[in-house]
Amino acid sequence: HNKNTNKKMSGTSVSPAAIEIYERMKLRKDLAAIFMKIDKGLVEITDQIESSALEGKSPEDRHAEILSKFSDTECIYAVEDFHFMKGDVLQTKLLFVKWIPDSSSVKPRMLYASSAEDCKKKFVGFSKDIQANDPDSMDFDTLVKLF
Repeated sequence: HNKNTNKKMSGTSVSPAAIEIYERMKLRKDLAAIFMKIDKGLVEITDQIESSALEGKSPEDRHAEILSKFSDTECIYAVEDFHFMKGDVLQTKLLFVKWIPDSSSVKPRMLYASSAEDCKKKFVGFSKDIQANDPDSMDFDTLVKLF
C-alpha cells in the first residue's frame, strides 16, 4: 500500500507547501496568481503575484499582468484569481491553467499533460480548468464567456 497520497500515476506529486498556499489563496484572496512547475517529480510553486500588487487595476489589466508571466516556451500550471464584471457586479473565480505552449519541447509537454488530472485533484474548489497553449487561448473575453 502506497502511503504517499500525493503520488500520481505519472510519478509526479504535489508539494504540501503548494497545496497549503493554494488553500490560503482560496480563503484569503491575498494572491492574484500562483505559478507551478514540475521539478524532479514534484509540483512546486515557483512564483506568485500578490493581490495587493494589482490593486486598482481593471479586471482586463489585472489578467493581462498575470498573463505576461507565462513563457511562450515553458510549460507551467497556474491558478489565477480571475476577476470580471457581470453587469455591475465584480465576480471572482479561481481558474486552474495548464499552460502547454506548442513551442515547448515534447517531453515537458507530455509530462505536464499526463500529470494535470491528478494535480487538479489536489487543488479543490477552482471554478474552471483551462488548457492553454498560447495567449489567444487565455484571451480575457474568451475566459469571461466560460462563466
